Amino acid sequence: MNDLKKQMEQIEIPAVLHQRSVQGIQQAQKEHKRWLPKILTAVATLAACMMVALLLGEPVQTSPQTSHIMQVTSSLFYWLIWFVGLVLAMLVALKKAMDKALTISFGCIGLLLVGNSAYYWQHQLPQPIVVPLVYDFDEQNEVENFALHYVVNKSDNRVVSYLQADNRTFLAMPFHVTASDYPADVIDENAHQWLRRVHFIVTKEDIQALVNSRQLFIVLEDGQKLPVTADIAIHEKRIAFARPISVSGSSHGDRTEIFEMQEDIVFERLVIPSSLKPYVQLQDITIDNTTSYHEQDFPITVKKGQQIQLRFYIKQAPINMRTTIRLQGPNQTLWLGILQDASLEDVLKEGAGHD
Repeated sequence: MNDLKKQMEQIEIPAVLHQRSVQGIQQAQKEHKRWLPKILTAVATLAACMMVALLLGEPVQTSPQTSHIMQVTSSLFYWLIWFVGLVLAMLVALKKAMDKALTISFGCIGLLLVGNSAYYWQHQLPQPIVVPLVYDFDEQNEVENFALHYVVNKSDNRVVSYLQADNRTFLAMPFHVTASDYPADVIDENAHQWLRRVHFIVTKEDIQALVNSRQLFIVLEDGQKLPVTADIAIHEKRIAFARPISVSGSSHGDRTEIFEMQEDIVFERLVIPSSLKPYVQLQDITIDNTTSYHEQDFPITVKKGQQIQLRFYIKQAPINMRTTIRLQGPNQTLWLGILQDASLEDVLKEGAGHD
């Protein structure tokens, strides 16, 4: 056995074979190193997909009773964990693998997702927005279905619990729950926000409380209060002295209404709620398609049997209108209804202008 060992030790390995053996070992080591950045790339990509899934899936997975602050914090926490993991992966790739091309690819993935995250957070509202409202209640109605619109981020699952007017509260009507994750009270949406609606049933006494209140809030289920800007009034809308003939036009744009007078009347002025003046403009008043008047021409006399045509223009506004403009005489008022819902786009533009 010893002789065989000595014979093996005396065998000389040719230099060429020795060099090839060393090269083979070095090549195997390089191949082993190349696998490490590939594995890291796969891990980083998987982590990125998980982060996006968590961010997008957060609204569905979170209970509606969960605090909105906790929802936002948890999303940021997931993003922070992924970002720290990406940085560590890049450091390992630089130190161990020494593969600059793959390290640069890590950086590109990181920059892309950081940019996407920055874009996402840039388009998030710091808190929900209640759409301003101009509302005229009819004194003849004993009960009214009173609605407010508000804008929330799609990651915000909270709903309105009640309306608070000074020390009085009015419970929100529950909305029908659908089988899908899409809220039933959504009336408009974009990529990041929902425009939602909440209803309240109010009586005459409740309406008077709303008119007299100094502060209005809608209160979310976690207790957060959102201020409501509302111009609310009560009127008796009887117009027995005039018979409606026709109405044409739309809720935004040109509008024409024609009435036939049942008695002589002198209109002394045009009344437009102050919050509507930037959006509602009287174009002219025409009597029997012959004589035209403008706002500076008041008072205007109309005889029994004559037809009065009113033309006005309504701009698309960032407020909801359930109101009237009025032609007032000494003892009579002619009511002209204005109905318009603000679009989500207009509300967000108005909100951005006040930031």
